[in-house]
Amino acid sequence: MGWLAFFGGECNIAAYIQLTYRLPTVFPVLLGFDMTKKHKTKKKDSQLIIRINTEEREQFINLCEHLDTSAAREIRHFIRGFIKENDTEVETEKSES
Repeated sequence: MGWLAFFGGECNIAAYIQLTYRLPTVFPVLLGFDMTKKHKTKKKDSQLIIRINTEEREQFINLCEHLDTSAAREIRHFIRGFIKENDTEVETEKSES
């Protein structure tokens, strides 16, 4: 994961540096960051309910906490990667039919 993704986009990096070091408000502009850009994410408007073993759930939650992340974030990351890997295969099968 790159720094831009970690901070939610380049605007947030500049804001973080500005606030951390108490720099004047022109600082991000001097660095060349466009503070009018906002990191666009799709709104999370749906849920996925799954049944899993209690022991596996606890292990997963504890591991996520140890790695300073959330279970939801890791599951979303897995889903996006899975879609990216397999979506082209589904599209190919559809076009062949």
